[in-house]
Amino acid sequence: MPICRLLPVCRLSVRCLVAVWQLPLNPALPFRLVLPFSLMLSVTSTLPVVFLLSVAALMVPRSATAADSLPFNLSDVVVTAGRIERPLADTPVRTQLLDRATIQKLHTRDLRDALRIMPGVQLREVHGKTGDQVYLQGFDGNRVLILVDGLPITATTGSTVDVSQVSTLDIDHIEIVPGSGSSQYGSAAMGGVINVITRKADSHQGGHIKFDSGTFGERELEQQYHPGQRHFSADVYSRVAGFNWTAALDVRQSDDFDLDKNSYPSNGYEGEKTNYSVSLARDFSASSYSLKARRFVEDSAYRTMANGGFNAQKFELLERNHLSSVNHWQLNDAHSVSATLLYEQQQDLSDQLKNDRQITLGNLYRDALTHQKKASLQWRWLPQQWGFGLASVVTGVDWYQEDLTQKKAEIKLSAQADSSVGSVESLDDGSYRHTTTEVPFEQRRAVEGFIQSTLPLSPRLELAPGIRWQTDSDFGYHSAPSINMRYGLNIHHYDV
Repeated sequence: MPICRLLPVCRLSVRCLVAVWQLPLNPALPFRLVLPFSLMLSVTSTLPVVFLLSVAALMVPRSATAADSLPFNLSDVVVTAGRIERPLADTPVRTQLLDRATIQKLHTRDLRDALRIMPGVQLREVHGKTGDQVYLQGFDGNRVLILVDGLPITATTGSTVDVSQVSTLDIDHIEIVPGSGSSQYGSAAMGGVINVITRKADSHQGGHIKFDSGTFGERELEQQYHPGQRHFSADVYSRVAGFNWTAALDVRQSDDFDLDKNSYPSNGYEGEKTNYSVSLARDFSASSYSLKARRFVEDSAYRTMANGGFNAQKFELLERNHLSSVNHWQLNDAHSVSATLLYEQQQDLSDQLKNDRQITLGNLYRDALTHQKKASLQWRWLPQQWGFGLASVVTGVDWYQEDLTQKKAEIKLSAQADSSVGSVESLDDGSYRHTTTEVPFEQRRAVEGFIQSTLPLSPRLELAPGIRWQTDSDFGYHSAPSINMRYGLNIHHYDV
C-alpha cells in the first residue's frame, strides 16, 4: 500500500501545554499559573516526494524529573508478557516497547501511525472500512489481539480491530508481544498481543492542547493543496475530593484523496473520527480503584463501485461506548488480587448508495449491534523462597460474553422474497426494500482459567511455563500450554 495512502504531503503541527495550575492550601493565597514553553522546528523526508514539516511547542511533562528526559531503555517496566510488572530486560517473553516520548516525536494521531515504525508489524486495510488491521508473525487481524489497558476492543469486521480508531492522546506506552500468547490471552492471540497502556491519573492539575493540519497536495479530490487533514486534541487533569480524574478529546478530520484520478474509487475517506474519555481513580495505601468511560464515533464516506459498475459511495456511522473498572488489593508483600469489569456496546450503520439517485436498485443498508462483557479475577504470588526471591506466579479466571445482531436491507425491483427475507416494503419509485436479518441474535460465552509462572533456575537461566484452559460455547473445550526461556550471556572483552 503506498505511503501516501496514510501520510499527507505536508503537515503543520502546534502543540502546547495549556496550563499547569497549582491550588494553594490557604484559600487566601492567589491562584498560580505556570506556562512552560519551548519551540522546535524540524524537516523530515520519508520519501523523495513526501515531506513532513512540523512546528511543535513541546510541553513540560506532568512530573518534571530527570527520568522524563531519558530515552527508551531496558529498565522500562512492562506488564503484558507475564501479566506482572517487570523491567523489560528481565522479562523472559520477547517484548517490544514504544514509549510516549517516541510517540510524541513522531506526531502520531492514532495507533496506526504509531505502529508503523515497529519492526515485524504490518498494516493492511480492513476490507470495506477506512482503517487498517495489524498483521503479526504471519497472522492477520483475526488472530492478533489488540488491548487497551489489558481489555479487548470490539472488532469492526469479524474479529479484526481497526487500529485507526484508537487515538494516541492519552497513551503512556505500547507493548508488543509477537508470537503465540494463547496461554495467557486465548486463541485470539495466536499471532501476538498489542497492549496500549494509557496514562494514569495523578495528583497534578493541568492540561494540553494540540492542533495539526496537513495536505495531500494534488491528490486532493476537492481542492489541491487544501488542508485536507486536520487534527485537534485536548486533555485536562486534576485532583478533586481525593480523586484523580482526567478528561480528554481527540478529533481527526480528513478530506478524500485519490492516487489515480483516472479511476473513480478513492484511496482516502472524507469524515471524522472522534475519541472521548473520562477517568476517575483513587489510591489508598494497600488498594487502588479506577473507573474509565470512553466513547468513539466515526462518521465517514468514501468512493467505491457498486454492482453493475455504477459509481457509488459508502457511508459509515459507527458508535462505540466503553465502561470499565480496574481494582487492585495488596494483601501483603507476597500476595495481591485484582478484579476487572468491562462493558462495551457498538453500533455500526453502513450504507452503500449509488451516486445517481434515479438508480436505487442494489443500494445496501446494514445495521450491526454488538455487546461485549468481561469479568476477570487475578491473583499474584511472589514466593520469596523460590528462585533467589525473583520467582512469580500469576493465576486467574476470565468470564467473557459477546452478542451480535445484524440486519441488511437491499433495494430490489421485485416484491417476491425468499425465505430469509424478514419484510418487504413498497417504495414510491416502484422498487421494493427487502429487509433481512443476517445474524438474528448470536451469543458466545467463554470461561477461561490460566496460570503463568516465572522461575529463575540460576542467576542466568529463567523459565516461564504457562497454561490456559478455555471452555467456549462455540468452540468447546481446549487448552494451550507454553514455555519461554531467558538466558543471559556472559560476554568477555579482551584488549589486543
